[in-house]
Amino acid sequence: MRCRKTITGFIAVILSLFLCLNVSARLTKEDIQNLRQKLKARNATFTVGLNSATEYDLSELCGLVPPENWWIDAPFRDISARRLAAPASWNWCDQGDCTLVKNQGSCGSCWAFATVGPLECNILIKDGVEVDLSEQYLVSCNADGWNCSGGWWAHDYHEWKYNDPEIEAGAVPEIEFPYVASDAPCGGPYSHPWKIADWGYIGDSASIPSVDAIKQAIMDYGPVAVAIHVGTAFHAYTGGIFNINEPGTVNHGVVLVGWDDSQGTNGVWILRNSWGPGWGENGYMRIEYGTSQVGYAANYVVYSGTVLIPDLVVLSVETDPAQPEPGEQVSVQVTVKNQGSTDAYQFPVDWYADLSSSPATGLMGDARDIVSSLAPGEIYAMNTTYTYADSGNYNMYAQVDSDEEVEESNETNNVLGPVHILVGACECDLNQDSKCDMQDWLLFGADWGKTDCGTHGVDCACDLNCDGKCDMEDWVIFGEDWGRTDCPAPN
Repeated sequence: MRCRKTITGFIAVILSLFLCLNVSARLTKEDIQNLRQKLKARNATFTVGLNSATEYDLSELCGLVPPENWWIDAPFRDISARRLAAPASWNWCDQGDCTLVKNQGSCGSCWAFATVGPLECNILIKDGVEVDLSEQYLVSCNADGWNCSGGWWAHDYHEWKYNDPEIEAGAVPEIEFPYVASDAPCGGPYSHPWKIADWGYIGDSASIPSVDAIKQAIMDYGPVAVAIHVGTAFHAYTGGIFNINEPGTVNHGVVLVGWDDSQGTNGVWILRNSWGPGWGENGYMRIEYGTSQVGYAANYVVYSGTVLIPDLVVLSVETDPAQPEPGEQVSVQVTVKNQGSTDAYQFPVDWYADLSSSPATGLMGDARDIVSSLAPGEIYAMNTTYTYADSGNYNMYAQVDSDEEVEESNETNNVLGPVHILVGACECDLNQDSKCDMQDWLLFGADWGKTDCGTHGVDCACDLNCDGKCDMEDWVIFGEDWGRTDCPAPN
């Protein structure tokens, strides 16, 4: 695990938005006609028109904000001479290793999509499984201040970095935190089934890497993320070979999935965008090498592949009511989650009552469900009822896969408990933590003279010695009952 210093700033965000605002707004039919005339005069080899992206201002779409001096201490990798010459053409999509094109909508989160894209493709290449990872997790849960107004490559969050309330790094399944194209609250914590082993910038400096170096990285590590400057022509692109340089600073993050040396003047990159399949050539673009600074800050991820395996965990045991009376029926819900990377099949979920210690493996509980299947990221809820006949403080436990039918990546998180439930109101337990202690003394003391014990919600009858007042004599009686949960009634 390594730490990398990342510098972001308000000035960088404002600069990026300024560049976007000066490039384009929402395009009209008249704008397209004028653009076509200009491109014709410049011998453009591509077409433009209204598409799924032109309904947005370009300022809503371009969100890559290079941190000031980002190249200082950056993990550059010189990989230009590792292998023999690359083939004349290559496209990971032709190998069936490209996941579906996504749409970032009216949120400048291209940096998150360009971070997620290479990992999704790597999982498909290495594991043969198509997964949908959450960009919203990166937008909402990063500690760098990145959001819909801009950000930078976030691979660290897929390797070693995380922010509260998370307890580990790694990619999050889309099903757990779906994309909403806004600066939504983080929520969480989430599961992180997929992690990268490393990532790095191609080359050895802040300059655009050579075509050969980028090709080599694509061959060695799968699709790569790159920066590019986008303007009006890029915005309105509908097909063909993009060959027009639009001046400006890089402001957009995309993914390169391949190349073809036989197209264009000297060859083209196969560029994957995050503006939906209604932009360009089904979400892709063929762009000539060196055009519009494509390839700036090119970077790759190292994904070693994973042994696909479930991980079942008990999330919670909840009761309604939370503090029942003796003889009252209690509704119990046990929630279980598969936070692993593949489906789990045919496993039990058990709930145990009235136990003072953890249940033995395989012990049948007071309720049991058999779950036929649970996909990665999915939650199963078992519901049952129970009636406690007597007052008292009881322990509950829940256990998943007690029969050890499922091979899991983590077998230590299958039991949750003890979960306490207090049956019958304990008069001295003012804070309802199932014990009488100093915390209750503090609450009780604040309510001297109140026979209903203020607003604590428990009729605790603080006049324990029945002399018509709550005073030190009652404190003494109360103190003698520290630790008791039956709390003897007043005389």
